Amino acid sequence: MIKVKARETMINVGKYAGTYRYVMSPELYNTLNEQTVISEAALRCGMNVNQIETAYKGIADVLKVWATNGHCVPIPGLGNMRFGLRADSVDDVKKVKTELITTRRVIFIPAVSIKEVLAKTPIQITCYDRYGKIKKTVSEDEGKVEDDSTTYTLTVEASPTEGGTVEGSGTYSPGQMVEISAVAKSGYRFSAWNDGDTDANRSVTVTGDATYTAAFVSTATGDDGDDDGGLAG
Repeated sequence: MIKVKARETMINVGKYAGTYRYVMSPELYNTLNEQTVISEAALRCGMNVNQIETAYKGIADVLKVWATNGHCVPIPGLGNMRFGLRADSVDDVKKVKTELITTRRVIFIPAVSIKEVLAKTPIQITCYDRYGKIKKTVSEDEGKVEDDSTTYTLTVEASPTEGGTVEGSGTYSPGQMVEISAVAKSGYRFSAWNDGDTDANRSVTVTGDATYTAAFVSTATGDDGDDDGGLAG
């Protein structure tokens, strides 16, 4: 059984900012160390612990080297792992540089068999109010499993490009909450995003490929900056 806790928490960003909402997260039973895993593997397959440890470290070295060199490598019995990144976009090839990369990450894609096991594993949710008191326990679950192999591209742009800087572009998983931001440069002020939101710093939920354009207005000319750029989804 997977145990989950839902705690009544004050939300500080996004459309629910300033309100309490129940936020769920899994409860971790234990953080197992490497030696515990090796010993259990030796017991299950009937091999010597030293042999398992040597193989364990050898496989780990291969996975680390191959994954960080652009390969999608199999994790025995679990799925595949590959290197990924998040980076800001630019409108000119001359502006492309390594400094645009905001995050380097390792992406794990679970095997179908793992998803099937996860879908059949019961979940129990314990709800706590803001004072830590248990309010109720929920155990009904439809067994839905997220497909981590699906990702969407979020593009964050500035209009005009010289009006300011933006952050948040990258590749994300479905349902992921992403912080996007817009900061005006000298001589400009932030006006609004192309979907009408006027918060320069905000959270968006990834549901598909999308483009968010931050409109900046020149403080010298008073241009109203109505070119909203369109929202692509």
